[in-house]
Amino acid sequence: LARQFESMRKNIQEKNTNLNEIVKERTKDFTNIMNTLNATAIVAITDKDGIIKHVNQKFVEISGYAKEELIGQNHRILKSGYHKSEFFDNMWKIISGGKTFEGEIKNKAKDGKFYWVKTTIVPFLDESGNPEEYIAIHDDITKLKNIEEELQDALRRNEKDASIIQHQMEDLKIANLELQQKDKLKHEFLSMASHELKTPLTPILGWCDALKSPQILGNLSPNQLSAIETIEKNAEKLEKLIGDMLDVQKLELDEIKFNISDSSIAKILDTIKKDFEFAVKEKNITFEISSDTDITIKSDERRIIQVLSALIYNSIDFVPEKSGKINVMVNKNNNEILFCVQDNGMGIPKEKQQYLFKKFYQVDTSLTRKHGGTGLGLVISKGLVEGLGGKIWVDTDVGKGTKFYFTIPVEAKK
Repeated sequence: LARQFESMRKNIQEKNTNLNEIVKERTKDFTNIMNTLNATAIVAITDKDGIIKHVNQKFVEISGYAKEELIGQNHRILKSGYHKSEFFDNMWKIISGGKTFEGEIKNKAKDGKFYWVKTTIVPFLDESGNPEEYIAIHDDITKLKNIEEELQDALRRNEKDASIIQHQMEDLKIANLELQQKDKLKHEFLSMASHELKTPLTPILGWCDALKSPQILGNLSPNQLSAIETIEKNAEKLEKLIGDMLDVQKLELDEIKFNISDSSIAKILDTIKKDFEFAVKEKNITFEISSDTDITIKSDERRIIQVLSALIYNSIDFVPEKSGKINVMVNKNNNEILFCVQDNGMGIPKEKQQYLFKKFYQVDTSLTRKHGGTGLGLVISKGLVEGLGGKIWVDTDVGKGTKFYFTIPVEAKK
């Protein structure tokens, strides 16, 4: 019997030792879990009536209350007034029934600031299955909720803005239709007016040329000849103005036609030299043309001459009297021909250069009155150069003269 009791004692002692080891391990695991939980979450433990029994340091930090102020209170101390009573009634119904509650709660700290927590409340049940304690684990989601609120506000503003934009788009659509109608009428008027204005110019110029012939009116006196030449010169100006208006209209409607064929650089420059020989001589302008190339290009010869002529006419107007200089230079650069019209005129201020290729723009209104011009030459030149696949630009400044450059591909793209 003694031996049996000794065996039982040893067996109980061994089981007790094993049990102590298990309890120690479980206690260590629980301690690790609680330490991890305390380091990462806001934790509170309450009794079955919701009275706070324990809070961790993170709970103290976010609420602003000391532990002593929280122990013995319930969570109503943090009530923000945001949630309706039905929210908390439902929460209490869930946890008192032994189930876990999860939700987002807006609380108010001691200093009056609001904060949001994502909450999980777990009931600890007694042997009868009734809650005897609750552990509440919270995560601070204040920043996320603030961002969400900002996004909601932005969305509401966007919806309002979208409604305004929708109305504006409808108004813009109506205005655009009206503008298109006006543009159509404008183009029809320009086309008709240009044609009607150009028609009588042909006989006027023809009769001017005829009247200067001795066979028509005999030998004319200087005054008579001067009067006819004045009529002829003004008719030519009007013809150029009408031509410019038609070209601008065609550029806007993308109706400019280009006659692409083989063209000689030498022939183009020879035409320019002959066309301006009298004009530069009349104003005592030194006029030089130089080129390092004499090749055949595939482009529109007439349009290239038109651009060069517009730039040279511009220079003639603005070079100084008696000491004017105009140089036309042509160089080949890879697959492009670079044209340059340089003059020793007054130059153009930096702040006004951006407007040079705008319709009807002149550097100064006083210059317009002095030199005339339609303000369309550079606009047309830009449209023609770009239509031929090139580009145009200016290098100028006050007191340093002006250089207009443009490029034309050796072979135009079809």
